[in-house]
Amino acid sequence: VKSDIIEIKALLKSNTNHNSQQVTRTPASSSSGARGQRQRQLKSATTERSSAIVPRNRYGKRASTSNAIQSEIEEFQNNVKLTESEEKVLALLGEGNTNKEIATLIDKSTVWVSRIISTLYSKTLTNTRTELVRWAIKMGYISAR
Repeated sequence: VKSDIIEIKALLKSNTNHNSQQVTRTPASSSSGARGQRQRQLKSATTERSSAIVPRNRYGKRASTSNAIQSEIEEFQNNVKLTESEEKVLALLGEGNTNKEIATLIDKSTVWVSRIISTLYSKTLTNTRTELVRWAIKMGYISAR
């Protein structure tokens, strides 16, 4: 029995030495562990990448989106598929209606309409109603006046 304990201790010691050679620990001040370290690495890589891709103006603000990123956005926006209800809401939105007016016209709740508009923002990579309507005109969902 005693020899078994000695063998187990030896195995544990060799595994500990083996593991300590492979695993690098984060500094003691950071208690978030390997997951936190990986998140920090990704964040710094993203920051480095984004600062390398996006030029800055003289005030340190992002000047404009690079051509490569802009073309990826446009390609994504050109391949958007809208549902029938999204097209209806988009057409009414293009006429300048509010959420409440759209809800009344199609007999739905204002919450439903705002959810559809949020989905449209996500699908089209837009942030405002104006951007959304411009996108719809460009893609042919709404005719320009």
